[in-house]
Amino acid sequence: MFFKKVSHLIRHPHLLREIIYKKHHSTIIKIRLHNTQFTNDNRSVKKFSFKNIDNVDEIYDFYRRMNRSFFSHTLIHEWLSYGHECYGLYDTTSNNVMGALWVLRNSFRVKNFTFKTFTKNKYVHLKDGERYCCFVIIDKKYRGMGLGKTLMSNVLQYLYKNSVDIVYCITGTNNKAFISVLKNLNYIVIGRVQLINVMGILLRKEIEMKHNEITWSIVRGR
Repeated sequence: MFFKKVSHLIRHPHLLREIIYKKHHSTIIKIRLHNTQFTNDNRSVKKFSFKNIDNVDEIYDFYRRMNRSFFSHTLIHEWLSYGHECYGLYDTTSNNVMGALWVLRNSFRVKNFTFKTFTKNKYVHLKDGERYCCFVIIDKKYRGMGLGKTLMSNVLQYLYKNSVDIVYCITGTNNKAFISVLKNLNYIVIGRVQLINVMGILLRKEIEMKHNEITWSIVRGR
């Protein structure tokens, strides 16, 4: 296992640089769901299908192809068993996953670098009617087709129909593509956080935080 990880770092030197030093500016976004914000784009409706992905191997294979090493079979199985959900867009011709995202509910542990944007605590506890959308990614082969917006719109519409009122997202401050996806979704920015990782030591600085908009500020986890 050790040599496998070393080999992976040699093939992907940017990962080694990130272990030594990584600086990231993140934005926390809050979306209040309402029926009028959903639009159906019929231009490519015959090209894809939208559905919940509950197969561990299928989820693992997609995120591995997208070079997201954070996901393991164990983690995916764990998240699904906790009630978290993964949704995807499928190419109706090849049945390949074109894009996917995760929807987390209730409680989750803060062990991913991006998750630490939320809090310096070990856990985030969402209320009923709240969800966190994360790990949104579209396969490079299908980018430029507006599928990011299509995926988010389908997921948010599904959540709204299932009594979800608020959805949180985290994105890089300079991620104009994702912010563009949210353009017509009635979102507000409720926080900006700077994260710096120096040899495994995390420094977290709140640049701006609207605490009256944050429901997980009273955290039960330690």
